[in-house]
Amino acid sequence: MPVGEDRRWTLGLGLTSPFGISNEWEQDGAFAAPFGSLRYAAPYFAELKTVNAQPTLAFKLGERLDIGLGFNVLWSELTLKQYYPWAIFPGGTGADPDGIVRLKGDGVGFGGNVGLTWRPADDHALGLTFRSPMKVDYSGSATLGNMPARWSAGRWTLK
Repeated sequence: MPVGEDRRWTLGLGLTSPFGISNEWEQDGAFAAPFGSLRYAAPYFAELKTVNAQPTLAFKLGERLDIGLGFNVLWSELTLKQYYPWAIFPGGTGADPDGIVRLKGDGVGFGGNVGLTWRPADDHALGLTFRSPMKVDYSGSATLGNMPARWSAGRWTLK
């Protein structure tokens, strides 16, 4: 949206889902009980969701040169599920069933970007951009499922 009398300034707002992915592995092969090679080493379920809001300001430096700045606010949610061997817990036995650990959290990250566009001719443009990294610190919950009866009566707090 151009603003100002000379219309050299432009304001914008982007709302996107830049990426998201979900993956659930079959419970056979590498994740099969009792000896699957990835059973305890990697999550068998992972889901990542993101939403990004970006207010942007651009300025026309000349007839063929523009610069733009943007500020990013990224919200993300992450869910992981993985098997856990209760047998290795203190007091565990080889007869204990596999536990299931479910981790779910969300968080917000911040970043920015700057871009420069040069149009040497009406039908040609060259652009440069820099996008800063964004770090998301997740906070949420951990749920331990399929807990052996001798431990399930107690309360578990994970931080």
